[in-house]
Amino acid sequence: MKESTIIRHDTSLGKAFSNDYTAYVSLGWIIATNFGTQIVEHNGETANGYNSFIALNPSKERGIVIIASASSIDIDVANIVFGPRDDLSRLIWNLLT
Repeated sequence: MKESTIIRHDTSLGKAFSNDYTAYVSLGWIIATNFGTQIVEHNGETANGYNSFIALNPSKERGIVIIASASSIDIDVANIVFGPRDDLSRLIWNLLT
């Protein structure tokens, strides 16, 4: 896991995450970092099926996994974004940092 989250590519998303974190990609993981703390996350969904989200803070040994047996139309877990987007995103960010 540790080697799969070494930053490999700048996503050019700029400040897409809260608290001046910048997003990068590493072997399928999205990494939000301010180069002091990093949050590693990945999400996904299937059409008319399941959607999921996982986020980890390796330095604090904290993580969250959300798995929904529902279409993203009913519950949009796969598109959680950190920052001011919604209450759930802010709650997850605060739990991890």
